[in-house]
Amino acid sequence: MKKRKIYIKRCCICSNRFLSKAHNAKYCKKCKVRICKHCGKQFEIANSEILGNKYNKPKKYCSSECYHEATKGKIPWNKEKDIPVKCIICDKYFTVWKSRMKYNVKYCSLKCKHEGLSRRTGIDHPLWKGGYTFYGRKLSENNGSYYRNRKLVLKRDNNTCQICGDKRKSKEMDVHHIISVREEGENTLLNMITLCRKCHNHADKGWISSAILRDKTLKVA
Repeated sequence: MKKRKIYIKRCCICSNRFLSKAHNAKYCKKCKVRICKHCGKQFEIANSEILGNKYNKPKKYCSSECYHEATKGKIPWNKEKDIPVKCIICDKYFTVWKSRMKYNVKYCSLKCKHEGLSRRTGIDHPLWKGGYTFYGRKLSENNGSYYRNRKLVLKRDNNTCQICGDKRKSKEMDVHHIISVREEGENTLLNMITLCRKCHNHADKGWISSAILRDKTLKVA
């Protein structure tokens, strides 16, 4: 009869060497033995229960009976004691789970939440980003919003391209920055001019000089 081969392995827990007949053994017998937290009895656990995994922790009790006896009377994590909280809008008390208190719950319902957020403007609003426009500069440094001054420029130029004289609806016309925003150009009326799509493309490519655009703007202004 052929003898079974014995392998020398190193334990992944205590790093001690041990003999095993299995070629894939990872743990020695000492590390497999546990003491029950309830009855104090020694028991041996499987390899998959030694380190635990994403959902289960290492085994602590020798049987389900010891587990139920040890956890009898304890409140489960999903049945926590509710904590009373006062709504800052309607002054009504409502209960919140203890684990949710770290999220600083303030409102009893979505209606109160919407009401509370509508009262918060400017710096107090949770979506406040420092008063920056889409071009990346503050409104105070940019002399106003681009969309507000765009309407003023279109009204000043009568929705007419200042290069070719084409006149269309305001949504079909473009407002061009004489000094581009990338070159620290501001959203001022003297730095903005009404152009059609074709002339705007030529101005972006440099085929229409900024001096010509500046002269056109000064004549209208």
